[in-house]
Order: sequence, then structure tokens, then C-alpha cells
Amino acid sequence: MWSEWSSYMNAICHRPGTQIRTRTYADKRAAMAAHCTEHLEQQQQCTLEYIPKAVHRPPYPCCACDEAKFQFTFQGLWPKQSYPKDWSPEHLHWFDIIGAVHNEEYSLLNYSDIASDGLKQGPKRPENSRKPIAPIVSSNQPPPFAKLNIKRIMVQDVAYNDLSCPMATWSECSVTCGRNGIRRRTRTLLSNHRAVDQHRCQSLPLEETQPCYLNLCRM
Repeated sequence: MWSEWSSYMNAICHRPGTQIRTRTYADKRAAMAAHCTEHLEQQQQCTLEYIPKAVHRPPYPCCACDEAKFQFTFQGLWPKQSYPKDWSPEHLHWFDIIGAVHNEEYSLLNYSDIASDGLKQGPKRPENSRKPIAPIVSSNQPPPFAKLNIKRIMVQDVAYNDLSCPMATWSECSVTCGRNGIRRRTRTLLSNHRAVDQHRCQSLPLEETQPCYLNLCRM
């Protein structure tokens, strides 16, 4: 029985990409003894027809230029050959991995939101974990178990700002270690702005703060 087709691997916009699906013999020993030569992998071309639209995307080239880095750890107790359908594909969309998106239109950014807010973690939540997943097996066998741990190892987020009223860069963290730091950034309203820009900028905050999490302090 064939597995489901994998996610779009390298399709960009309307450029063709490749999808893969696999299958295995129910009885590998019998298949080897009978010298079976069935194809166990198929590929097909695909096109990414639907491009999710961004929400409130301003006409500027860069709206979230900093980044947050994450460490992914997949723990599974079954081999790919035994349960290929339930094995994580080599190429996944971001929301496939974390099991969540920032909004219903699958856009990673909302206006004035932090870029990685969907995985926002406080000092007491250093890691996120997906619910246990397991392939479907016969009822008389214990199901294999797997989980995906997501740990944020570096935080350097920026908000999705209106760049006609730009903020300064973030200040250094107020602490040198630990998870109780704060950093700030500000902006100044210039009097020579056009009236429409001045009105819009006056409705925006002139100072922003956010927590910063550094390595644990050594005792």
C-alpha cells in the first residue's frame, strides 16, 4: 500500500517541484525469497498552485530582518522502512513541523506581531513538544511512539513594522546572563514628515520593550 504523497519538496510558485511516495512489502522475507522486483518508490512533478497571501504586507523589501533559531529533536521508535507513511518527510513546511501557524491564512507574520510569536516561550517554558504520534498497527501490538521537541536556542526577533516610521535597533539586554532581561528600542517623530505620515506615526508607540533570554548564569 502506497504512503501519502510527501509535501511539496522544491516547488516555488508555479515552478515544478517533486513529490515522493513509498511503500514496503508486508512480508519482506517472502518477497526476497520470491525475488520480487516491485518499485517501492514513486516520484511525480507538482506545482505549488496556491500561494498563501500575507496579511497587511507593506510595500517594503524587509519587514522582519532579525531571526530566532530553534533546535528540533525527533525521537521515534520505528524505522522508516517499517512505517514509511508515519516517518517525517525530508522537506516540510514550517507549519507542518511545529503543528501551528500564526493565522488562518498561513502567513507567518501579522502586522506589528513578533516574527516567531507562534512559538513564544517564557522563562518557565524552555521547550515545546508535539503530542505523541504513532502509526496505525494491529490491535494486538503496542503502538510505536515518537515525539518532536522544539527548543528555542536564540532570540532575535523584530516586529513587523511600518518602515515609514522606523524604530532604532534593539538595545543590549539589561542582564548578561539569565532569563530576566529587558531590551528597548525607540523612535523619534520628525516634524518635517508629510501630514499623512505624521498622523500615522503619532498613533504608533515611540518606545518598545521585550524580554531577552540569555544563557543560564554560572553559580
